Amino acid sequence: MAKAGQPRPPARIVGQQAKALYDRAIEAYKSSQFESALGFASAAIANDRQYGAAWNLKGVLLNNLNRPREALGVLEESVRLLPNSAAPHVNMAKSLLALGQLERCIQVAVQGLKIDPTNIEAALFVARARDRMGEHAASLAVVDRVLAAAPRSVDAQVMKGRLLLALGRPEDSLRALEAAIEVATDDDGLKLERASVLMRLNRPEDALAVAAEMIARNPDHAAALRFFGDFHFFQRGDRHAANEFYRKSLASHFDMRTATNLCFSLINTRGPEEAACIEEAQVLAALCIDRNGFDPQTAKSFSSVFERTCDFAHLAKFDLKVCAEYWATNDVPGGLHSLLSHVRTRADRLDLLAQHRRWGEIIVKRTAMTPIPPPIPTRKPRIRIGLMSSDLRDHPVAYFALPIFEHFDRERFELYAYSFNPGEPDRVQQFLTQRATSFRTIIGGTDLSIAKQMAADELDIIFELGGSTHLNKPSVLARRVAPVQASWLGYPHSLGLPTIDYLLVDPFLKPSPDLMLERPFEMPASWISLSRLGFSDSAQIADDPPVVRNGYITFGTANNPMKYSQALLALWAKAMHAVPGSRFLFVRPEGAVEAFRKNILQEFEASGIEKSRIEFRPVRGAHLPHYAAMDISLDCAPHTGGTSTCESLWMGVPVVTRVGEAFFERISFSNLSNAGLGDLCAHSDTDFVSIATDLSKDIARLRDLRKNLRQNIRRSPLGNNIQWVRDWEDRIAALVR
Repeated sequence: MAKAGQPRPPARIVGQQAKALYDRAIEAYKSSQFESALGFASAAIANDRQYGAAWNLKGVLLNNLNRPREALGVLEESVRLLPNSAAPHVNMAKSLLALGQLERCIQVAVQGLKIDPTNIEAALFVARARDRMGEHAASLAVVDRVLAAAPRSVDAQVMKGRLLLALGRPEDSLRALEAAIEVATDDDGLKLERASVLMRLNRPEDALAVAAEMIARNPDHAAALRFFGDFHFFQRGDRHAANEFYRKSLASHFDMRTATNLCFSLINTRGPEEAACIEEAQVLAALCIDRNGFDPQTAKSFSSVFERTCDFAHLAKFDLKVCAEYWATNDVPGGLHSLLSHVRTRADRLDLLAQHRRWGEIIVKRTAMTPIPPPIPTRKPRIRIGLMSSDLRDHPVAYFALPIFEHFDRERFELYAYSFNPGEPDRVQQFLTQRATSFRTIIGGTDLSIAKQMAADELDIIFELGGSTHLNKPSVLARRVAPVQASWLGYPHSLGLPTIDYLLVDPFLKPSPDLMLERPFEMPASWISLSRLGFSDSAQIADDPPVVRNGYITFGTANNPMKYSQALLALWAKAMHAVPGSRFLFVRPEGAVEAFRKNILQEFEASGIEKSRIEFRPVRGAHLPHYAAMDISLDCAPHTGGTSTCESLWMGVPVVTRVGEAFFERISFSNLSNAGLGDLCAHSDTDFVSIATDLSKDIARLRDLRKNLRQNIRRSPLGNNIQWVRDWEDRIAALVR
């Protein structure tokens, strides 16, 4: 830089060829031909390594191609070459925001503002990063400063609307969006954003009327069709209707947001067309990833598809570290669930725990702006217990919660249940409704309104049972609705909210203190008890294990493919190699999906197992009878089975599990130990194969387990429902009194 009083050096002269390449890159960029533009920009840089504008353009293009990590390195060079230009700083802030590097994003954007205090985009990146950090009030202050200087900034008004909604002020959000619409009167995107707020205000008729008017004007209005798809999926729980609207929207205009929503709806579709829907999702997800590359914003839906089909080749394209950072900072805790299957080292486990903590801290910061009065323990004749879950219906969560509804001591306790499932109550939910002191179905409420309702019930303790799975609302507990808050059952990991005090565990399940965020709510024997709902005598057990009639051992699994990995399939293959002639049976609805079968067979063949030794039974729901064809269940690792392990044992089929350090690696360890089968728990891969091999040779034991295991379970902590509930109640009483 020139010293004060000295003339500035003349601007660099860019070579003619480099300038020509740059101009061609600009032309391609303006035509949205980003790959072509990237080639020209790279060529310009190769021709002149000091060409700062070309570096900046390359960074912009990489951002547009959803390659923020590459863009960051390029834009760092652009900032070095153009230190007095705000543009590279703004573009670099965009990369950092996408990567979840929020503090640095703010620093770089502020540098851009120092260069150009009027740069709205730089200010909005500061606001966006603050928003992601849960600092909504600070973010709103930045946006208000932007609007004071540029009151007609549509981007700022839209962001103000989103922030006010996050702050629990939907009416003010609506006014901000209407102010933006006054400026951009023909912007249908803004009108649909307003319609989304109307939906949050429980005005679905008004919201749908906005989208319906657009479709009446243009039957192929892609965004309005997507809005109807979102309504049917998220508000009505009608996947079939949602799929049709999403398909029509995509046929009109290909949009990544619509594609991700369709994929998510398809893989959650049930019924006779489930396999066809998974195949459709696989084709669409592969097309999107192959065309656009990895993008953390779409990773949750697409990775879920590839997990269902065991498409490890496409899964390898996902940067899981970036995914974890994005999901934690963008309130996508369900994405973190999928990472349980990917931990390999202790550092991985601690990193995963840190991301959960990061999500929880952001949510608590966000809700701090709209607090509810702190719960005050009051002297009531009975202790009030709350259970919150959208799965208090014909669902595995209800299988294990049922004993509480049937056996809680009504002289000592009151039981309040909260469900957020928009579907019609099934027979199980109707039964639970009759047994609870109060059963509230809350549909369409905000976290704030739900928290107020729960607090008004003056609970002494509340258990969330669903975690981050679909339709559940764990973030409600970010506002303390009860003096004691606990997590149990639905999510095999610490959720991350610092307002959750306890995690229900047992002596086998409990990990070391540094691998959980909560205090242990420790049961004396088992963390669950098997109810008559999912575990009845109506499921008949075959007299003999299939090896007796087949002459060979059949291993198998009914576990969800989200728990599979290439390393796990290779471990199963090692067990098969150790047991000559053995077969492997997959009892899964994905067995009807061509992509799933192809990928599974490919993995086993890579480990030297012929495809003729692998069998698929595509079953949804009515899968228990198929354990008659299985001698030994091989558990998943590191994310072990829960319900599947219990079902296998109930059907007289032993499970061999691989025990790890974390909560989700010890669930089967708990179930097997409480069933008297602790010797089937391996603490290394070598032991896993050895135990499976020895068990396969012990035909007498396999026969005995078929005959007696169910009765043994009834006499074990797993089967004694009443004692389990009494132990649970005693632990609660000790905490709240």
